[in-house]
Amino acid sequence: MGRRAIHLTAEAKKAAKRAQAQNYRRSAKGKATKSRSNRRYYERQMDARDTERSLAALEVEIPSDLFARAHGCTLRPCLAVADYGPLLWPPPHRFFQPPTYMLDAMPWPPASSASGKWESRAAVLGSYQWREMIGRCGARMARWTTEPADILHREVTVEVFKRVAGWCALRDTELDVEEEEEYVREVALDWGAKLTSMLVEEWECRTRDGLKGYQEAGKAKRLPWQRFVTQTEQLYKSEARY
Repeated sequence: MGRRAIHLTAEAKKAAKRAQAQNYRRSAKGKATKSRSNRRYYERQMDARDTERSLAALEVEIPSDLFARAHGCTLRPCLAVADYGPLLWPPPHRFFQPPTYMLDAMPWPPASSASGKWESRAAVLGSYQWREMIGRCGARMARWTTEPADILHREVTVEVFKRVAGWCALRDTELDVEEEEEYVREVALDWGAKLTSMLVEEWECRTRDGLKGYQEAGKAKRLPWQRFVTQTEQLYKSEARY
């Protein structure tokens, strides 16, 4: 006698398909497919924000949650790291997800009794953003005291627009990464918001106070990024315990 055919109900068929889809998503192939899909979605989001924009008449709308995140987060870069590593917002200011091998190769400071907040993976990754920020902001301050204001206005507008677009795209995109690498996205959102906010505030100082006022603020270390450096160093001294 032959085997008796098994007739599944419609609900049973749906349940079987759901289980099959769930198993596929958990597999290595499924994760790779999801990662590629998320990357394509992220790039489409970026391309959509870049389409049909007139740079001459560009007006940038900055979301309130970007400023809220910039002023609500406390960044603790690992000041013990002196090397350069992966940047999360390289030009043209689109989020870069460092590959696993690069994250695993990040240098770790020697064990000490200092606060763990300053020696975490997020802190080490933040140290690269910190060092890049200091170098770029120093060069920007020199440029903003020599170039005509109309040229600077165009440059700043374009940069702020790209930074905001990149930050919003990352905020709205769910990345498919390993659980131990999920911190990268949060570090990127924190630093992306902070760098954008400081750029906007520094440009407001340049336009509001004029060239002379801007130069005086720089000499007195009152520019946003200079205050951030001072506050971070003071926070480190108050929290670190040796």
